Amino acid sequence: MGGTLATRRSERGGAVGSSKGRRPPGTQREGRILCASSLGCAPGAVLAWVLGLRGFAAVSLLQVGLSVNYWRRPEWGLRRNLDIGCALLLALAVFFHWSSEAQCAYSSAARLGYTACFLAWCRATSAWAAERPSWVWWHACFHALIGSVNLVLAWGCGVRLSGAARV
Repeated sequence: MGGTLATRRSERGGAVGSSKGRRPPGTQREGRILCASSLGCAPGAVLAWVLGLRGFAAVSLLQVGLSVNYWRRPEWGLRRNLDIGCALLLALAVFFHWSSEAQCAYSSAARLGYTACFLAWCRATSAWAAERPSWVWWHACFHALIGSVNLVLAWGCGVRLSGAARV
């Protein structure tokens, strides 16, 4: 699988400038990096489960599974659409429910963290569109940020949940 990403795309018959035929990542190494970085989101889901936040844990674990499933062999199609759709639903649920002050003791930190995640994702997307190889590292950084923020979010929700139980 040698050559540049643009060369490989054109060899598959897709135009370099079009999205048809694009299959990120361009190499197996890039796929392994993104598959492994997707697993970095699992500890937050496990912590959420342990703390009794079953809904957040279930959706987060589903997202980890869909992401790993996509990045193990990325291609356009249903697996990609499910991964992106679940990620968007999870982000909306976090922003509008789980990171609320009523749910999470660290609401501001969780929302700031998710904003940073969005910015990393934007950077990865723009690098991918410009066909720069750095997109893989930006996307892996996005996964790492999500994993870290989910730990904070799960802990903050657990604190709020345990505090509410004592009142």
